[in-house]
Amino acid sequence: MKIRKLVGIPGPTPVTRSIQDQMGRETVAFGDPNFINDFKEVIANLKEIFKTKGEAFVIAGTGTLAMEMGIANVTKEGDNVLVVSNGFFGDRYKELCERRGLNVDVLSAEWGKTVIPEEIESKLKEKAYKAVTVTHVDTSTFR
Repeated sequence: MKIRKLVGIPGPTPVTRSIQDQMGRETVAFGDPNFINDFKEVIANLKEIFKTKGEAFVIAGTGTLAMEMGIANVTKEGDNVLVVSNGFFGDRYKELCERRGLNVDVLSAEWGKTVIPEEIESKLKEKAYKAVTVTHVDTSTFR
């Protein structure tokens, strides 16, 4: 049995053989009927996975784009946001929020450590926040 390494960074990510086989298919244009059918299936699967009655979107971009989209879609200038930061990407959330004119409170932990849940609970009692950001795995601090 081959021992597989678990790489805890955004890439390369281990993938199954079936996915690797699909990645080896001939590239087609976005207007190709096969691409259109595959894309429709992806959208339908996303809606099922996320149990949404609304729309699902596939956006090509960086993780920072996803972070900014999340903030931009739920906040407006002057809203309160709590950023829980334990590394580079938590700090990036702070920067993104400040650039949008949001009132940002930050709970920080040393890079690679965690902010304890009790600190977050306590902060949430202080005021109403429109959004709370937490970086699940801050890959910049992964060892």
